[in-house]
Amino acid sequence: MHSLLKRQIRRYFGEDEPSGACSPFLKAVNAAYHQADDDRLMLERAMDLTSDELMKKNAEISEQLEERIRMIAELQTAKDKAVEATNLKDKFVTLVAHDLKSPFNSILGHLKLIQADTSVKMASKHKEWLNNAVQSSEMLVSMIDGLLNISRLQTGKLVPKKRFFDVSLISASVISNQSLLAKEKGVELINNIAPGTRVYADMALYLEVIQNLVSNSIKFCGKGDTVTISVAGPNMEAVTVTVTDTGPGIYPDLIPNLFRHEVKTSTIGSAGEHGTGLGLPYASDIMKAHDGELRVASRLGKGCEFTAELPHVSPQVLMVEDDKEQRKLIAKMLHGIDVEVTEADDGEAALAAIKKNVPHMVLTDLKMKRLDGFGLLEQIRQNESLKTLPVIVITSDTTIKTREEAFRCGASDFTTKPVKEADLIPRVKRHFM
Repeated sequence: MHSLLKRQIRRYFGEDEPSGACSPFLKAVNAAYHQADDDRLMLERAMDLTSDELMKKNAEISEQLEERIRMIAELQTAKDKAVEATNLKDKFVTLVAHDLKSPFNSILGHLKLIQADTSVKMASKHKEWLNNAVQSSEMLVSMIDGLLNISRLQTGKLVPKKRFFDVSLISASVISNQSLLAKEKGVELINNIAPGTRVYADMALYLEVIQNLVSNSIKFCGKGDTVTISVAGPNMEAVTVTVTDTGPGIYPDLIPNLFRHEVKTSTIGSAGEHGTGLGLPYASDIMKAHDGELRVASRLGKGCEFTAELPHVSPQVLMVEDDKEQRKLIAKMLHGIDVEVTEADDGEAALAAIKKNVPHMVLTDLKMKRLDGFGLLEQIRQNESLKTLPVIVITSDTTIKTREEAFRCGASDFTTKPVKEADLIPRVKRHFM
């Protein structure tokens, strides 16, 4: 009989075993106690086994975690070394290119002086040698400039100074700059970009991109070919300028490497022109610095199309005015020219809004509580990063003294109330087109 059952019988019956009438019941209880013991032993053994397995699994996980931490540390070290090596390489390239530029410019200058000197008669072969030397020197100087530009962009020394402008100004400038070269080769340049297409970019850098693409197309085109600049958009996501030519196209195996610095893809042009191979990678870097993209599509014998895509950006105007109805009226006027308007009811609120997100323009009243328009202007102009932020004053004070004080404090423009849409919109668009 189970020991626990014996203690309970003794406690309640005062004897080891009660009368025989209880025997069947006691046997069943005794069997249940023994079964409970067996179950408990099995559970303990299972728990011991589970604990061993858990300890083993924990040890494996700890080992894997340590290995992963070690690998991450090694990868970080390798990354740091690679970044350091890249920075050293960029500094070395910049120093070498800079040191080479001056002597090569001097060499090129003297060669051109000899070339232009009509007092010295040279044999035709000497003239040819001189012309070849000038061309080679010009290409080397161009290559050095390209290396310096790429290095400045990659090291962050050249940061795009973005503003709104009409991209038709870029296309017209490029056509003008490249027209003589195109005419000499019998290539027609077509400008399909009408005035009024707004982009947000560094104007000088974007000009370099489009000029690079057009000059590259002219290089490979021949007599009777065309190079066309056109625009797709703008839409709510991007503004896309394309340069399309009817030249020979690009070999498919060259296309994947066209924008890579480390792979030479430059080939000789249709009139024997040589290139540095740095123009397209530099143009691609410029587009990336603008959060944009440069793409190419081509078919042999059918020409090629380069696409320079910039993100669509709507101008953001901060309207600072204590009259709510006046703010609503001006916001409604600006809505028609794709301008996003945020509002502030005085100068203090405006400074807080600017600190959170710098707008592309501020329109401000002068008479306001807490901080008036004059104070707001002074605070804006004292901030070095906001010195070029356009600020247009809108006020009911029409006196010459107030106008002069506004401009003294740094206003970009000045207009009076009641606000007329025909007067305000051209003033705003002047800074956004």
